[in-house]
Amino acid sequence: SPAGGDAFMGAFQRISTVFSLGDESSPATQQINAKIDMRLPSQLQYIQENPLTGWAFTKRIGDPDVGNFALLVDVGFVGFLIFLWFWFSYFHILKKHIASAKTRNARNALRMLIVLFVGILLSHFTTNMVFIYYGGIFVGTWVFLSEFIIQEAVIYDQQEEES
Repeated sequence: SPAGGDAFMGAFQRISTVFSLGDESSPATQQINAKIDMRLPSQLQYIQENPLTGWAFTKRIGDPDVGNFALLVDVGFVGFLIFLWFWFSYFHILKKHIASAKTRNARNALRMLIVLFVGILLSHFTTNMVFIYYGGIFVGTWVFLSEFIIQEAVIYDQQEEES
């Protein structure tokens, strides 16, 4: 379809900018330099003023165009460590469920959650900042869907054992 072709070409063009990084005339390099020169200094100042707890629920907000610095501005180092702990715990729980799954299909379904997990984190850490905008709703939905898939894998395992 035309829309699918446009989406594919847009994705390809975005990915191909990686190969031009470092070239002074590259739009990607110019955009990165602009972010470093114009947007990052205020974020670093906010972090320096309140490094532990950040500025959540105040008028000072993180700029999502400078990546995880925005998250540090919003939640500080304490919140950032809690954020990382949540995801490491999530990964560990998934690994435990994969190890206990009895069928290959159930293990593969749970492995797909890990692939999705890594993809979302890569997107987040490369300035998409999916956890800044409506973060609670997103994380809540992700946990709910994960739990649903885990339960379906367990039910599938039980049905395969009975048959």
